[in-house]
Amino acid sequence: MPLTVTPADIKHRQEFKDFVIAHADAVYKPILRQLYGLWDAYTKELLKEPMIPPYIMLSSPARPQRYAEGRFLFVADVLLHETVHQYHQEVMGETEESYKGHGPAFRDTCNEIGEQLGLPPVRVAKARGPEKDLPSCAHWPHNVRPTGYYKGAFIMPEDQDRAGDIDAGAEADRRATQANLEKERSAALIALAAAVRHFRRVWPEGTDDTVANIMPSLDRTDRCRLIAFLRACRDLDIEV
Repeated sequence: MPLTVTPADIKHRQEFKDFVIAHADAVYKPILRQLYGLWDAYTKELLKEPMIPPYIMLSSPARPQRYAEGRFLFVADVLLHETVHQYHQEVMGETEESYKGHGPAFRDTCNEIGEQLGLPPVRVAKARGPEKDLPSCAHWPHNVRPTGYYKGAFIMPEDQDRAGDIDAGAEADRRATQANLEKERSAALIALAAAVRHFRRVWPEGTDDTVANIMPSLDRTDRCRLIAFLRACRDLDIEV
């Protein structure tokens, strides 16, 4: 199901586009106009689908004049990549979460557009099957542009395409990390329960003010919170 975009969202996004095109800083105004113009072309000519203008915002590069032309080509391709994501999320309802957005549907759209632009095909983000040696759509179209396309502003590292793969090993690492986190949380809860039992033995009911006075640096708000926490601890009867 496509993401719900409310009338308020549509209105705000259109007003944002109109504002930055008309009132952005003089340095950014022509660039933003170009980018929104490209976005219009991507949606009408490549995706052939009416869409809601996105938010496009820029930050200042460290050396604005260096590789300016190539840097704009790079940013334009970032916009193209994100426009495909917008199309899948807001029009098609294809989030492909198990691929982090770079699954079969995203790959197919990249290849459809790539054919129009004369770019070679790409695969899904998971390197497997007969397409495993193709570039990953997770880095499309940057990883299929010809050498020198960005005029020195960006050079694709040889191993970047592989670095973005979501293979079985990476998924296993993610699951192991999650399992370790759950173990740590369980251990922390057990330790907290033991501390509560110990507190109830050492500080009987009616000694909350005395406990709070041990920490005179607490302000009134934190003191009240501590006393409330201590009273709550006495009400717990946890056996782990």
